[in-house]
Amino acid sequence: ETFPLYGKNHINICGENPRGTVLDAENNNKVFYLSHIEDFKLENLTIANGNNPSGGGIDCYYTNLKCNDVLFRNNTSNYGGGINSTHSYLYLNNVTMVNNFAQYSGSGVYGDSGSYIVSVNSIFRNENGNEIYFPPYNGTNDCIIVYSDILGGEESVDHSTNTSLIYQDNI
Repeated sequence: ETFPLYGKNHINICGENPRGTVLDAENNNKVFYLSHIEDFKLENLTIANGNNPSGGGIDCYYTNLKCNDVLFRNNTSNYGGGINSTHSYLYLNNVTMVNNFAQYSGSGVYGDSGSYIVSVNSIFRNENGNEIYFPPYNGTNDCIIVYSDILGGEESVDHSTNTSLIYQDNI
């Protein structure tokens, strides 16, 4: 496989299970680059060992991304160890983010410039501070986190007044 993998509209990539289907970039590049995609879905797989200045696992621009039963592990970036989201909609259901690293912000997810992020029944256990980060500039963002387990709780969702945050029924 050559990384990054590029997404296309209306594509579903479904593995057998996260343990058995692993997309491993071996620290050579990000795993996925998604730009201007209407509907892209990942299910039952692992995204591992991505390494890129922006979005180690997935780098999203103007994209509608849905992840169901996806494990993000050991991805590294300056911004968004697991996922970098710019002007994108992310729906994360039963996602586990573990041991991802961001040099500056968003070890799990970095949401920027009009991103809308929904996390349901997900686990965030990453390195280097904030699990989810929204910068205090570049437009408004929205974030809904329910039934999730985030290391450090709500304080690990770093956001400013330009981000609307709903954080409820979490562990």
